[in-house]
Amino acid sequence: MDGDATLDRSTAGNCYLATLFQGSLKVRQSSNPATVPFTTIAAATYTAPDGKDYPDQPWVRVVNVTNTDHIFVGFNDLPQAGYNGGSGKTASIRYSLDGGTVWRTTVIEKTTPGAAWDAAQVRLAISAEGRRTTGTLSRKSSEGSLPQPAISSRVESHLQSLM
Repeated sequence: MDGDATLDRSTAGNCYLATLFQGSLKVRQSSNPATVPFTTIAAATYTAPDGKDYPDQPWVRVVNVTNTDHIFVGFNDLPQAGYNGGSGKTASIRYSLDGGTVWRTTVIEKTTPGAAWDAAQVRLAISAEGRRTTGTLSRKSSEGSLPQPAISSRVESHLQSLM
């Protein structure tokens, strides 16, 4: 189990830290990391079901829309991997559109990867208006010693409709 971590700061000044800790994806917040400790946003925590793999490679991005932080964490949801009995569609986003009170998770992979799971990277880019574009590295096959990647990117209109 690793301790991957990523940071982003909203234009309102809040700093968000997405980490992997003891098999869970956690999001923490601080109004000023230099003087105020990070506190865990309890509702943001994503824990894999018992006996399954754990989430991997979080990537947090925040945008402030009409004075409300919209928080997005892209991650590789390995409990959904084919070797765990899932669909193999592991590229996912955990997000809140209300400053961290309510959280949802959505799978962004629309095709089934050829290697039973996506690659670890789920990278997010968010415009000032809150429109998202995501990028994933999708494993199309696992021939040879390394998976053969193919880059895919898409605009997630189903998330835009939640704005």
